[in-house]
Amino acid sequence: MKIAQVITRSDTLGGASAHVRDLSNALIAQGHEVCVFVGGDGPLNELFERNKIPIKSVTSLVRELSPANDFKAYFELKKLLADYSPDIVACHSAKAGLLGRLAASKLNLPVVYTAHGWPFTEGVPNLRASIYRYVETFMANFCNNIITVSDYDKKLAVRHAVADESKIRVIWNGVPEDSLIQNRESKDSATLIPTILMIARFEQPKNFSLLLRALSGLTDLKWQAKFVGDGPDLTTVKSLCDELSLNERVSFLGWRNDIANLLSEADIFTLISDWEGLPLSILEAMRAGLPVIASDVGGVKEAVEHEQSGLLVSNKQVEEITTALQQLLTGKALRKDMGNKGRERFNTFFTVEKMTEATLSVYQQAIAFEKGEG
Repeated sequence: MKIAQVITRSDTLGGASAHVRDLSNALIAQGHEVCVFVGGDGPLNELFERNKIPIKSVTSLVRELSPANDFKAYFELKKLLADYSPDIVACHSAKAGLLGRLAASKLNLPVVYTAHGWPFTEGVPNLRASIYRYVETFMANFCNNIITVSDYDKKLAVRHAVADESKIRVIWNGVPEDSLIQNRESKDSATLIPTILMIARFEQPKNFSLLLRALSGLTDLKWQAKFVGDGPDLTTVKSLCDELSLNERVSFLGWRNDIANLLSEADIFTLISDWEGLPLSILEAMRAGLPVIASDVGGVKEAVEHEQSGLLVSNKQVEEITTALQQLLTGKALRKDMGNKGRERFNTFFTVEKMTEATLSVYQQAIAFEKGEG
């Protein structure tokens, strides 16, 4: 199968781009031909090249709304897709999903759209959500199938009549095994000061500030926190950290290439968010055998079983997050038990192999339908 993957941003590695990288690697390993069409020419392009994944840069494709650029990007992408002549076009996230679906439909190519968390999900400001809901409902007419990364997102789309239920397929995200993940038994026995880890971009919907406020209520306990990522809110979060007198406890590490090592050195993984799809970072933490404290939003509960593999908390109540952190910081045996259960759940549901098999099935269905065989 010859597959074109279309994604918007090349300037940062987020959940959608990591998903495309892992999926493309798995598809290529199975003998399929894959090319990633990505907006601009940034660090993400280098990542795909290091993974030996062919890419084509769509120079006019940018995340920000820009009618002039978007108009140019549509024609640029359409020409690139026509030249590549794939069996199927797979689009990811809002902007690439819009332009990619329009271009593929114009070329009469089968197209599948993956929504990595709807932009009209609960927590998104009302006006913004209403606009995106209208756009997504209209654009659903320009694809064969829609993949949502959680059952929550499928139900949300059906409730708002974005697309017919039969058109939407739930495929949970999956991440590959990592040989660098160390043995947690030896790590736990050596732990003196528990390490709390959060990996995310410093921008909405991620809420590092809420986590800092929760941590400020635990200064009587031993702990250290590591925040990994960058983004427009980084300066604001650092200022709050200083204001709360947590500078000696919290480290800001920027973007790192050694995520597996950081996970293996941590004791608790956190992800505090205003909204989510099904975060890859949580799956990576479960793969590493870490207990997870995460906001109970979107599809998070489909990965993290409350009081089994982690603790789900309100994304508005600081005290609730503080209590969850205290429970795991003071409960070494509980951390180990939850981490082991998370690892088992990862192996059962969230491997890249399971995700790839299900995704290929949707691609084949879309191709067959376009040929009149479906």
